[in-house]
Amino acid sequence: MAGTFSKIYYHIVFSTKGRANFITKPIRDELYKYICGIIKNEQGFVYSIGGMEDHIHLLCSLPTTKSISEMMKRIKGHSSKWVCSKSDTLSTMLTLKNNTSGSNTAYLRHAFIYTFNMD
Repeated sequence: MAGTFSKIYYHIVFSTKGRANFITKPIRDELYKYICGIIKNEQGFVYSIGGMEDHIHLLCSLPTTKSISEMMKRIKGHSSKWVCSKSDTLSTMLTLKNNTSGSNTAYLRHAFIYTFNMD
């Protein structure tokens, strides 16, 4: 039986509740690293991460052994708890917003400020 290889790229957009500007510069880099760690611990890979004060963009691959809903629950839950632990002011839950529009590469490059080696 031949081996199977799957690689699916996801463009995920997180938004703060009510699109409030809670992802400020003092926590942004730490939050991005934390989210990357969550995905890495689940055997996924983050190619790029970035965003604005009210949302985050991720370009990542997630393990095919877990459902997308299970992975999103873990990413959202852990990152939200982390944000809440950092400050009472930042205790707003991060909410996944659907992005079903086409993944325009130029837009993605503009949205991401951290890009990782895709090798």
